[in-house]
Amino acid sequence: MFESELEKYAIELLARLGWSTAYGPDIAPGEPFSERTDWREAVLEGRLRQAVERMNPTLPIDAVHDAVKTVLRPESQVAFTENWRAYQLLVGGVPVEYRAADGSVAHDRAWLVDWADLSRNDFLAVNQVTVQGSRERRPDVLCYVNGLPLGLMELKRPGELNASVRGAFNQIQTYRGEIPVAFTWNQITVLSDGVQARAATFTAPFEHYAPWKTIEGQSLADPSIPEIETLLRGLFNPSVFLDVVRNFVVFADEFTGPVKKVAKYHQYWAVRKAVQRTLEAKDADGRAGVVWHTQGSGKSLTMAFYAGRVVLHPAMQNPTLVVLTDRNDLDEQLFGTFARCKDLLRQSPEQAKDRTHLRELLQVAS
Repeated sequence: MFESELEKYAIELLARLGWSTAYGPDIAPGEPFSERTDWREAVLEGRLRQAVERMNPTLPIDAVHDAVKTVLRPESQVAFTENWRAYQLLVGGVPVEYRAADGSVAHDRAWLVDWADLSRNDFLAVNQVTVQGSRERRPDVLCYVNGLPLGLMELKRPGELNASVRGAFNQIQTYRGEIPVAFTWNQITVLSDGVQARAATFTAPFEHYAPWKTIEGQSLADPSIPEIETLLRGLFNPSVFLDVVRNFVVFADEFTGPVKKVAKYHQYWAVRKAVQRTLEAKDADGRAGVVWHTQGSGKSLTMAFYAGRVVLHPAMQNPTLVVLTDRNDLDEQLFGTFARCKDLLRQSPEQAKDRTHLRELLQVAS
């Protein structure tokens, strides 16, 4: 398989999943069907503007224009910092203000994605998008939601020297340095050599890129299915993709500095099932069940993802969560994870010092 054939294969899979497709050179600046005005920008401004108008029908057009300007205007030269800023706008909306009919100043938020109604979003996969930075580079596939490049794929020709997932990873590091604008809105990065396929955030070290081993979440995919097909059908199904982006991405402050993480397949599906069982148990006997973790499976982060989903679910009516452990070191580990993931939880967790303190905290919560 040539690299171009692998690229075509990925585009065809995405099309079958419901993504519209386009060829990068056809929508490049200066072309008859251009969707870009500047080689240095990765966002498709026209699609973004249409989406903001569509999702925010009560906003005046000036507020829509201001929201788009905020999206396009960088505030930092550091790719990670810009990515964090973009993510806050993506999941929390763009703050806007405008003059209301009575003359007062109204404050609102412009939404960039409709998280509730999948059909109101625009999904587009484009191969061979040329981006100009310190050098001209061309990522293999960019996956746009409402004009924002949330996914990026680097594909290598199987069998060639350095054409491996490691080679694809090294290429991503080159892109980060030379075309950082391609990562301002990026949430999921995919590496594949046609045999192996791995996904992570663009800042993740190579060992944190992992396969996506299931399509529907019920069982592991047939090993005869290429890994890239399993990953795309499992992770880039539009409903799963948006769910992962909104609820399973976390920015955390580690000892080595700020990092960005995204759930692996077992964390995602475990949390999905655990939340469903929790909702069922709430109206039954209160017993939701057990999630078994193996060593090194990322159980602390899985629990944080679960807590984030339960806290936000309207049926849970703003619950109070109590996490119990049987070891002090595990208690410290879990609290550290939850504290670093406070944005995911939409609040800062509290650590009880003893039983008396726990009772006090629960009284305040009630």
